[in-house]
Amino acid sequence: MQLKIISLIGILLFIPILSVANETQLKVQTYESMDIKRLIEEAKEASPEERTKIESLIRKQIAKAHRETDAKG
Repeated sequence: MQLKIISLIGILLFIPILSVANETQLKVQTYESMDIKRLIEEAKEASPEERTKIESLIRKQIAKAHRETDAKG
């Protein structure tokens, strides 16, 4: 009986974590599909946590563009 209660509590605590993880993944995918100019606009309006994620993605996109430019010569 106690095991069932503990399992139920564990499941109830785990469901919101999955929901937040899915929401975060969706935001990241949305940001990845944006160009750098749009990301900069989003970063201006975002919360500090989101701004950090967006800035990281901007740096990755800039680095990728530099690598592609260097590869082309």
